[in-house]
Formats: sequence, structure tokens, C-alpha cells
Amino acid sequence: MYRIIRFLLATAGVLGTFTALAQVPTTLPVTGNLNTILGSPQPYAGVSISLQNCASPVAITGYNVIVQTTQEIQANASGVVNASVWPNDLITCNGTTGNSQYIVTYIVDGVPSGTPQCFQVLSTQGQWNLNTQQPIACSQTPPNVQDATYRNLNVNGFLQANNGEFSGSETVLGILYATGGVTLGTTPTACAGTNFMTGLSSTLQPICGPVSTGVLSFNGRTGAVSPASGDYSYAQISGTPTIYYQTVEAAGAAVAQQPILNFDSSLSTTAATGQTNVGLPSVGTAGTYANPSSITTDSKGRITSITAGGTSTTVDYYWTVTGVCTTGTGQPVQCTGTAALPGAMPDSSYQLSCDAHPTSAAVDGHCTIDKEAAFPTTSGGTFTVRVTQTMQNGTGGSTWDLSMHAHHN
Repeated sequence: MYRIIRFLLATAGVLGTFTALAQVPTTLPVTGNLNTILGSPQPYAGVSISLQNCASPVAITGYNVIVQTTQEIQANASGVVNASVWPNDLITCNGTTGNSQYIVTYIVDGVPSGTPQCFQVLSTQGQWNLNTQQPIACSQTPPNVQDATYRNLNVNGFLQANNGEFSGSETVLGILYATGGVTLGTTPTACAGTNFMTGLSSTLQPICGPVSTGVLSFNGRTGAVSPASGDYSYAQISGTPTIYYQTVEAAGAAVAQQPILNFDSSLSTTAATGQTNVGLPSVGTAGTYANPSSITTDSKGRITSITAGGTSTTVDYYWTVTGVCTTGTGQPVQCTGTAALPGAMPDSSYQLSCDAHPTSAAVDGHCTIDKEAAFPTTSGGTFTVRVTQTMQNGTGGSTWDLSMHAHHN
């Protein structure tokens, strides 16, 4: 009998173990056709399912497992989605079981579509069909977000933390949905003046500061940009330069424009303040040279050197004497008069000659110088001149002018 009792007890223990194993919690299948829910086929449709009204730590009662609080499921080509979630009646939130909800947001092309809906699913319902299960009112009790991290945080109502004050760390890795707004512990202070909000403090108060208004980049260059060739066109540069003498002419005709105007060695250039002077180079010694003995020129005909000579004694003199005498009627007929030298002569080695010019066109003649008279001195003087009228056409004579020439022997 004792052995039978021991056998029955052992058998009951094994059956109890099997019963315990059979009661291991399982996830709930999720299915639905988004084409029907959204009203028309969508090429890139999906659904976001997030656990809400569930404070950390989140666990499954009597089962050590990590609870996935948010899923984003993409529909297949037919619009069908398939997933699984933990039923709300098995989820324990910070020691409380059965109060959590799921908020469902449909997504089209990566953007939320329509109003998010809340659901509460049970382990006894077999599956969660998004097309047939009716939504419930979303909970107005906000989650305790102190020292919590969420991939996506969905609040259908308002979001408030720690009785109005955010403290600790609240991290949202994905999207924050708060359809009723976010309630802060204190009213945010607006940035004054020219300041802008550059961030948020731990209490979600704006952090204000000036925003740089400097140029972030220029012509593809960033940082401390320095001027570079090609930054500006000529039309973008303010002011008009004053330009002089942009055309060069040769013998009155413009020559082709060139970037450089060159002066050869026949000209000299001298740099001065704000200008360059161009002139002829200095050659030889400036001065007055009487009777030079030699003169040297360059290929352009300019005198490059000169040598002074002695006093010349071979200079000839030419002058005119008017009204020297008047002839009467007849031919031949003579008259005499006197003429004077134009000035002092270098020496007495000169020979005098003359040409007679009647003031009347009706006569003709010639002149001679009286050789018997004494020649004037080198300092000047007078001498006798005789005019012979050799031809007369009509009556009357003429007054005569003389062209004198003194040439050296």
C-alpha cells in the first residue's frame, strides 16, 4: 500500500509539472487588411502598435521575458499585416497588471494617417483582427515617464510628467504623439529680443541664445573664407575705374591693342611718383659750337657728338643797295653812285661784284665797281659803283638798285 501511495504522489508531481508547462503565456496573433481599413490600396502602408498607460518596469506575470512595447509592421503587397503582441491582461506595469492599452497608428508613405485608436486585447480572444475589433477610449492617465526610455511614445490626450515637472530622464527614440498637447510644470519663457531657442532644458524650458547671422558658406567654401580669383565678375565690382590713353596711334592710325607698351633703347624711362617719364637719353655735352669741325649722328639722324672748329674766313656776304643812281635818256648812258659794306669783314681778301636792276622795265644795263677807288677797310666803308644803261625802249631813263656780293679770294 505504501508503494502505491508513493507512486500516486510521484505521478501527481509529474502531471503538475506538465500542467505548469502547459500554462506558459503566449503572444496574441495580430492580423488585418490595411487596404480595407484605409479605404484603398496603398503602395507603402504599415501600422505602428505601441503599448501605453504602462509604467516601467514592464513584465509578463510569472514569466521572465522582454516585452516589446512598440512594433512597426509593414503590409505586404496585398495590404495584409501579420504580427504578434502580448495580451494586455498578462502585462504587468510597475506592479499593476491589466491596465495597459495598445495605441494603433496607421502609416502611409512613412507619415501617420488618420486618428490613432486604442485597443485592449485579452489572451482568451484567440487573435486580434484589426478589421473587426472595436477600439476603446484611450486612457487619460498619462504614463509615468520619469527615468524611462521609449522607442515611440503615443499619448492620445495630454502628456504630463511627475505632477507637472519633468525630472530624471525621458527619452523618446522615435516619434512622440501627444494629440492633446504637452503639459509642462511651468509656463515656458519666450526668448526675448534677437535671441532664438537653441535647445530645451531638463524642465523643457527654452534655452535662448543668439543665432549666428554670419555667412555659412561662399562660392562652395566654408569656414574662414578668403577672397579668391573668380569670386566676382567685373559687373559686380562697385565703382568705375578711370582709364586714360587706351589707344595707341602710329602716324594717325590706331595700332592693334596689346597688353604691353615697350620703349626701345632709343628712349629712356624714369620712374616718378604715380607716373613713368619717357624722354630722349642724354648724349654728348650741351652747348653752342661755331664752325664745328665734325658732327656724328645715329641711325635716326640725331647728333650724338660734335667737335668745335676754328673761326671760318671763307664766309660770303650778300646784300642789296637801292637807288644807287639814275640814268637819263639814251643808250649807252652811264651814272655813278656809292655803296657801303654791310659791316666789318674778317679780312681784306674779298672781291666785290654787283648786279644792276632797273626800276623801269623799259631799260636794261649792267654795273661795275671802280677798281681805282680804294677798297674799304675790314672795318667797313663805301666804294664807287658805275651803272651803264645799254638799252632803252622808249624815252626816259631809270633809277637803279644793286645786288652786292663779297666773296673771299
